[in-house]
This record gives sequence, C-alpha cells and structure tokens, in this order.
Amino acid sequence: MLSYAIKGSPKEIEKQLFQLHANRQYYDPTNLGFKAGILIENCIEFHKSNPIVWEIFHRLAVQVSRKKPHFGVAAIWERMRWELAIEIDNDLEYKLNNDYKAFYSRLFNEVAQNDFFTMRESIFDEVHYEVLAKELPC
Repeated sequence: MLSYAIKGSPKEIEKQLFQLHANRQYYDPTNLGFKAGILIENCIEFHKSNPIVWEIFHRLAVQVSRKKPHFGVAAIWERMRWELAIEIDNDLEYKLNNDYKAFYSRLFNEVAQNDFFTMRESIFDEVHYEVLAKELPC
C-alpha cells in the first residue's frame, strides 16, 4: 500500500510542494502565497539565465545615478527594452516582465548601498538581495 506524505486538496498539495522546492537560498517562501512564490522563482531564474539584463540595468542606473539622486525604474526598464531590441541584438527576443522591475531596483539598491530607487511594498521585499549581490560580476 502506498502512503503519501503530502495530503489535502490539489491546491493545498501544490502549496506544500512549492514550500518543499522553493529556493530558500534566495528568499523565505513561508511568508508568501503560492503565486507570489512562483513569480519570485521565475524572476530569479530569468535573472540567472539572462545576465545581459542585469548588465544593462546596472550600467543605465549607474549613468543616471551620477546625475540624479533618485530616479524611476520604469524609465530605465523602457530604455532597456530599446537597447535589447534595437542596439544589442534584434534577432534575440528578450521579454522584460514589468513585474521584475521591483526585483532589479531592489538589487541595484543593495549593490549600490543606497536608496537610489524609492520602494513601495512588494513581494520582492522577501528576496535576500545580499546573497544575490555577492554572485554578481559588477
């Protein structure tokens, strides 16, 4: 006879499986709902799979931070779309999810050790940016 360690409705089982497989190195899933956790997982996977996105984001944010004490992440995000589509490689298609702006702005603030980007409350507040910052090339 088979015995299952996880019991409950399909939704409860899905949540329990997520809690078991969450990447705890980068965030604590216990404070998050299932959808929020999946969004963070997808964002971290995107970040690790597409280092050019961080390189461009960091370069643009540093450029602006030399002239302005604060700036909006949306302007940088749209400029990145332009650079990735037109100037970098128009054969590759990078999909910049607007939900990831909160992640990248927080990561930049951690790396720069300042509050260049003003923050609103976000699920991305749960990410351990100090761990991610140590893994960055710049």
